[in-house]
Formats: sequence, structure tokens, C-alpha cells
Amino acid sequence: MNINREEFLKDVEKIVNVDSGSFDMDGLKEVAAVITDMYKEAGLYASCELRGEGKRPFITATTKDPATFEGK
Repeated sequence: MNINREEFLKDVEKIVNVDSGSFDMDGLKEVAAVITDMYKEAGLYASCELRGEGKRPFITATTKDPATFEGK
């Protein structure tokens, strides 16, 4: 896996510069979106959905297309 160091550092900078605490939903969603995009750019199937009572972002990333999983 080849990682472009400069692009990676730009993505990390985006994440650490988000003004967010553990309960700041807008910030959590923003961080989740950046990470989801990073996974997709790396060639993974990735999605983010809001789950649980607090509707917090939940990221799923896999090497296989979820639409082809057995049982679907």
C-alpha cells in the first residue's frame, strides 16, 4: 500500500483542527466524514451512519463490497 505522505498529513491536519469535544455532534460528524473519505480514497468500501441513542457517527470500512456479502 503506497501512502502519499503529504496528502496523509493534510488529512490528519483536517482532523486535529476540528473544534470538537466528545459531545460536539457537528465536530464528530466532520471528523467521521474526513475519515470515511480517507478510507474510500484508499480503495475501501466505507460508509458513515448515525447510530445509537445519541445518533453518533459510526464508520464501517471493508475491502469487499457490502452489496455482495452473503445473505444480501
